[in-house]
Amino acid sequence: MLFGSRDDEEERIQQEKPVSPKAYSNDPATRGNVAYDVLIGKNTVINGNISVQGCTRIDGYIEGTLAVDNTLHVGEAGVIKAPIYAQNAVIAGTVFGNIVCKGRLQLTDTAKVTGNLKCSSLIIPDGAYFRGTSSGFDESAELPEGTPQVVEQPSEE
Repeated sequence: MLFGSRDDEEERIQQEKPVSPKAYSNDPATRGNVAYDVLIGKNTVINGNISVQGCTRIDGYIEGTLAVDNTLHVGEAGVIKAPIYAQNAVIAGTVFGNIVCKGRLQLTDTAKVTGNLKCSSLIIPDGAYFRGTSSGFDESAELPEGTPQVVEQPSEE
């Protein structure tokens, strides 16, 4: 290279590499620096409208609507049948529903997504299943109809 060493280039590539789904394990020893505020285990079934403030991992089954004001991680065992709104999302499981992300949406090679995607940045690797349309997220535009919203927690008075 003319302007940098090979080590500099390899370091840059490592920093840009998408996050592996294995980094999002339930085991604190293997999940890296991810601290989840909400963890829905694989033996959990939830039906209803869910609004979460904080980083969330889902390995269970959810049907209804899901809104997360931070990063959403859907593990390989996770199944969501709902429209989703999140700041950022990493999908390694199965989603039936539209997904809206203000930031980055990453599907892993184990993801199965059926629905429309609206996000600022989209990563779809070989092996991922996606059926739907994708479009860019525009801060000034209105959210698509049916997009769930994060609900503020009522203050105690």
